[in-house]
Amino acid sequence: MEIFKESFYHSSGSSIGLIHLWVICLFLFMGS
Repeated sequence: MEIFKESFYHSSGSSIGLIHLWVICLFLFMGS
């Protein structure tokens, strides 16, 4: 979980950050 957060923070401010957020949300949604 921390790795995802770090990756998101590192790329925050760019479109990649938003894509990361979407991937994380989908990943958590499918995993639950």
